[in-house]
Amino acid sequence: MRLRKIMVCLCVMSALLLIGLTASASASSRTAISVKKGAGADPIGLEIEYRFDSGFAIGVAGGGRYTESEGGSQRYCVGAVTGRYYLTCGKLNPFISLGAMGLVAGIESGGIEASAAFPGVLGTAGVEVMLRRVRLAGELGYGVFLVDDPETKAIGGVMYGVSLGLTF
Repeated sequence: MRLRKIMVCLCVMSALLLIGLTASASASSRTAISVKKGAGADPIGLEIEYRFDSGFAIGVAGGGRYTESEGGSQRYCVGAVTGRYYLTCGKLNPFISLGAMGLVAGIESGGIEASAAFPGVLGTAGVEVMLRRVRLAGELGYGVFLVDDPETKAIGGVMYGVSLGLTF
C-alpha cells in the first residue's frame, strides 16, 4: 500500500510539472503521432508527443494484447506518460526521458477470472531522426513495476522502444 501512495505522489508531481511545461509552449512547437513498439506501448501501440521550443516534450504511449485459446483468454495493457528533453534540435536529436507507466493484466480460464494492476517508472535515452515530417526514434532504458508482494516489492528490466510517425 505504501508503494501505491508513493506512485500517486509521483504521478501528481509529474502532472504539475507537465502543466508548467505546457504553459511555456510557443507557436513553433510540434506534435508527433507515431506507431510504437516497446517502452510503454508493448507489444505495439500508439504514441503522441508534444514538443516545445525549449527542447522539453511530453508524451503518452499505450498498447495491449488480447489472446484467446481453448483453455481461456489472456489480456494486458501497458501505458506510459513521459517527459523528454531533447539535447539538440535538428535532423538527429538525442534525448533522455523519464516517466510513469502502468500495466493491467487479466486472465480467464475455466470460468475463473483474475486481474491485477501494477504501477511503474521508466527512464530511457535515445535518438530521434527527422526526415522532413517523418519521425523515426529509438530508445533504450530501464523500467520497474512496483508489486504488493513484501518479498519482491519491484520487478524491473531493460526496456527498448522503436517508433515511426509523422509530425505536425
